[in-house]
Amino acid sequence: MTPDTPQDFVGRVAIVTGAARGLGRAVAERLLSRGASVAINARDRGRAAAVVRDLGALGVRSLAVPGDIAQDGIPGAIVDRTIERFGRIDILINNAALPLTTRFEHITADEWRRAIEVNLTAPFLLMRAVLPAMKAQQYGRVVNISSTAGRMVSTLGGAHYTATKTGLLGLTRAAAKELGQYGVT
Repeated sequence: MTPDTPQDFVGRVAIVTGAARGLGRAVAERLLSRGASVAINARDRGRAAAVVRDLGALGVRSLAVPGDIAQDGIPGAIVDRTIERFGRIDILINNAALPLTTRFEHITADEWRRAIEVNLTAPFLLMRAVLPAMKAQQYGRVVNISSTAGRMVSTLGGAHYTATKTGLLGLTRAAAKELGQYGVT
Protein backbone atom coordinates (compact mmCIF):
# COMPACT_ATOMS: atom_id res chain seq x y z
CA MET A 1 0.00 0.00 0.00
CA THR A 2 1.32 3.41 -0.91
CA PRO A 3 0.78 6.41 1.39
CA ASP A 4 -1.64 7.97 -1.11
CA THR A 5 -3.88 4.89 -1.38
CA PRO A 6 -7.37 5.99 -0.37
CA GLN A 7 -8.77 4.14 2.63
CA ASP A 8 -12.38 4.45 1.50
CA PHE A 9 -13.27 0.84 2.33
CA VAL A 10 -12.26 0.89 6.00
CA GLY A 11 -14.95 -0.87 8.00
CA ARG A 12 -16.39 -2.61 4.94
CA VAL A 13 -16.41 -6.38 4.52
CA ALA A 14 -16.28 -8.12 1.15
CA ILE A 15 -16.51 -11.67 -0.13
CA VAL A 16 -14.57 -12.36 -3.33
CA THR A 17 -15.16 -15.69 -5.09
CA GLY A 18 -12.61 -17.11 -7.47
CA ALA A 19 -9.87 -15.16 -5.70
CA ALA A 20 -7.04 -17.66 -6.20
CA ARG A 21 -5.69 -15.83 -9.26
CA GLY A 22 -6.39 -13.33 -11.98
CA LEU A 23 -9.14 -10.78 -11.61
CA GLY A 24 -10.48 -12.20 -8.35
CA ARG A 25 -7.12 -12.03 -6.66
CA ALA A 26 -6.55 -8.50 -7.96
CA VAL A 27 -9.94 -7.39 -6.62
CA ALA A 28 -9.21 -8.93 -3.20
CA GLU A 29 -5.82 -7.24 -3.11
CA ARG A 30 -7.28 -3.86 -4.08
CA LEU A 31 -10.06 -4.07 -1.49
CA LEU A 32 -7.54 -4.97 1.22
CA SER A 33 -5.22 -2.14 0.18
CA ARG A 34 -8.12 0.31 0.51
CA GLY A 35 -9.00 -0.84 4.02
CA ALA A 36 -11.67 -3.51 3.57
CA SER A 37 -11.75 -6.86 5.32
CA VAL A 38 -12.00 -9.63 2.73
CA ALA A 39 -13.22 -13.22 2.76
CA ILE A 40 -11.20 -14.93 0.04
CA ASN A 41 -12.83 -17.85 -1.74
CA ALA A 42 -11.09 -20.48 -3.83
CA ARG A 43 -12.20 -24.09 -4.34
CA ASP A 44 -9.12 -25.50 -2.68
CA ARG A 45 -8.38 -24.79 1.01
CA GLY A 46 -4.62 -24.55 0.37
CA ARG A 47 -5.01 -22.04 -2.45
CA ALA A 48 -7.39 -19.85 -0.43
CA ALA A 49 -4.98 -19.88 2.53
CA ALA A 50 -2.04 -19.12 0.23
CA VAL A 51 -3.78 -16.01 -1.15
CA VAL A 52 -4.48 -14.81 2.39
CA ARG A 53 -0.83 -15.40 3.30
CA ASP A 54 0.52 -13.82 0.10
CA LEU A 55 -1.57 -10.69 0.51
CA GLY A 56 -0.08 -10.16 3.94
CA ALA A 57 -3.31 -9.76 5.84
CA LEU A 58 -3.32 -13.13 7.59
CA GLY A 59 -5.46 -13.09 10.69
CA VAL A 60 -6.11 -9.37 10.50
CA ARG A 61 -8.51 -8.36 7.75
CA SER A 62 -8.71 -11.45 5.60
CA LEU A 63 -10.21 -14.88 5.91
CA ALA A 64 -9.87 -17.95 3.72
CA VAL A 65 -13.32 -19.33 2.88
CA PRO A 66 -12.56 -22.29 0.64
CA GLY A 67 -15.15 -24.37 -1.15
CA ASP A 68 -16.71 -25.15 -4.49
CA ILE A 69 -19.46 -22.54 -4.67
CA ALA A 70 -21.55 -24.83 -6.88
CA GLN A 71 -21.82 -27.45 -4.11
CA ASP A 72 -24.86 -27.59 -1.84
CA GLY A 73 -24.44 -25.56 1.32
CA ILE A 74 -21.15 -23.90 0.37
CA PRO A 75 -22.54 -20.43 -0.51
CA GLY A 76 -24.36 -20.25 2.83
CA ALA A 77 -21.32 -21.53 4.72
CA ILE A 78 -19.11 -18.86 3.12
CA VAL A 79 -21.54 -16.16 4.19
CA ASP A 80 -21.92 -17.60 7.69
CA ARG A 81 -18.15 -17.80 8.23
CA THR A 82 -17.70 -14.24 6.99
CA ILE A 83 -20.37 -12.85 9.30
CA GLU A 84 -19.03 -14.91 12.20
CA ARG A 85 -15.57 -13.45 11.69
CA PHE A 86 -16.30 -9.86 10.66
CA GLY A 87 -19.89 -9.27 11.85
CA ARG A 88 -21.23 -8.01 8.54
CA ILE A 89 -21.07 -8.23 4.74
CA ASP A 90 -21.10 -5.11 2.61
CA ILE A 91 -19.80 -6.30 -0.75
CA LEU A 92 -20.13 -9.52 -2.72
CA ILE A 93 -17.89 -10.00 -5.75
CA ASN A 94 -19.13 -13.01 -7.75
CA ASN A 95 -16.03 -13.65 -9.82
CA ALA A 96 -15.64 -17.45 -9.87
CA ALA A 97 -16.33 -18.96 -13.27
CA LEU A 98 -15.96 -22.10 -15.29
CA PRO A 99 -14.69 -20.92 -18.70
CA LEU A 100 -15.16 -24.14 -20.63
CA THR A 101 -14.08 -24.15 -24.25
CA THR A 102 -15.71 -27.34 -25.49
CA ARG A 103 -17.16 -26.87 -28.96
CA PHE A 104 -20.94 -27.12 -29.27
CA GLU A 105 -21.19 -30.60 -30.79
CA HIS A 106 -19.01 -32.04 -28.01
CA ILE A 107 -20.68 -30.47 -24.96
CA THR A 108 -22.14 -33.17 -22.74
CA ALA A 109 -25.25 -32.65 -20.66
CA ASP A 110 -23.12 -32.95 -17.50
CA GLU A 111 -20.70 -30.28 -18.72
CA TRP A 112 -23.64 -28.01 -19.62
CA ARG A 113 -25.12 -28.45 -16.14
CA ARG A 114 -21.78 -27.83 -14.43
CA ALA A 115 -21.34 -24.54 -16.35
CA ILE A 116 -24.81 -23.43 -15.27
CA GLU A 117 -24.13 -24.41 -11.65
CA VAL A 118 -20.84 -22.51 -11.38
CA ASN A 119 -21.50 -19.52 -13.64
CA LEU A 120 -25.15 -18.81 -12.89
CA THR A 121 -26.66 -20.77 -10.01
CA ALA A 122 -23.79 -20.17 -7.56
CA PRO A 123 -23.89 -16.36 -7.99
CA PHE A 124 -27.66 -16.48 -7.44
CA LEU A 125 -27.25 -18.55 -4.27
CA LEU A 126 -24.51 -16.28 -2.94
CA MET A 127 -26.65 -13.21 -3.61
CA ARG A 128 -29.55 -14.79 -1.74
CA ALA A 129 -27.25 -15.78 1.14
CA VAL A 130 -25.87 -12.23 1.66
CA LEU A 131 -29.25 -10.55 1.27
CA PRO A 132 -30.48 -10.87 4.89
CA ALA A 133 -27.32 -9.20 6.24
CA MET A 134 -27.39 -6.48 3.60
CA LYS A 135 -31.09 -5.80 4.13
CA ALA A 136 -30.61 -5.58 7.89
CA GLN A 137 -27.93 -2.92 7.51
CA GLN A 138 -29.75 -1.30 4.57
CA TYR A 139 -26.55 -1.36 2.58
CA GLY A 140 -24.91 -3.77 0.20
CA ARG A 141 -23.15 -3.94 -3.12
CA VAL A 142 -23.10 -6.95 -5.43
CA VAL A 143 -20.74 -7.13 -8.39
CA ASN A 144 -21.29 -10.03 -10.76
CA ILE A 145 -18.34 -10.46 -13.09
CA SER A 146 -19.58 -11.52 -16.49
CA SER A 147 -17.72 -11.40 -19.77
CA THR A 148 -17.96 -9.91 -23.21
CA ALA A 149 -19.38 -13.36 -24.00
CA GLY A 150 -22.50 -12.25 -22.16
CA ARG A 151 -23.15 -9.52 -24.71
CA MET A 152 -22.01 -11.37 -27.83
CA VAL A 153 -20.56 -14.78 -28.63
CA SER A 154 -17.36 -15.84 -26.94
CA THR A 155 -14.46 -16.49 -29.28
CA LEU A 156 -12.79 -18.80 -26.75
CA GLY A 157 -15.54 -20.18 -24.53
CA GLY A 158 -18.14 -22.66 -25.65
CA ALA A 159 -21.89 -22.15 -26.02
CA HIS A 160 -22.41 -23.08 -22.38
CA TYR A 161 -20.03 -20.34 -21.25
CA THR A 162 -21.73 -17.75 -23.46
CA ALA A 163 -25.21 -18.82 -22.32
CA THR A 164 -24.34 -18.63 -18.63
CA LYS A 165 -22.63 -15.26 -18.90
CA THR A 166 -25.66 -13.87 -20.76
CA GLY A 167 -27.86 -15.29 -18.01
CA LEU A 168 -25.68 -13.66 -15.35
CA LEU A 169 -26.25 -10.26 -16.95
CA GLY A 170 -30.01 -10.84 -16.84
CA LEU A 171 -29.85 -12.00 -13.23
CA THR A 172 -27.87 -8.89 -12.32
CA ARG A 173 -30.37 -6.52 -13.94
CA ALA A 174 -33.38 -8.23 -12.35
CA ALA A 175 -31.77 -8.33 -8.89
CA ALA A 176 -30.76 -4.66 -9.07
CA LYS A 177 -34.33 -3.69 -9.92
CA GLU A 178 -35.81 -5.67 -7.03
CA LEU A 179 -33.17 -5.24 -4.34
CA GLY A 180 -32.46 -1.53 -4.67
CA GLN A 181 -35.35 -0.80 -2.31
CA TYR A 182 -33.29 -2.39 0.48
CA GLY A 183 -30.15 -0.38 -0.23
CA VAL A 184 -28.61 -3.31 -2.09
CA THR A 185 -27.28 -2.46 -5.54
